Amino acid sequence: MMRHGERAPVDTYPNDPYINDSMAPYGWGQLTN
Repeated sequence: MMRHGERAPVDTYPNDPYINDSMAPYGWGQLTN
């Protein structure tokens, strides 16, 4: 099986400056274009 594309992050790490980012328009852990 082959996947094309990148994934948005699934989780954050301590002191992540982007912790409140919504990963719009894809959402957390979703495939991007």
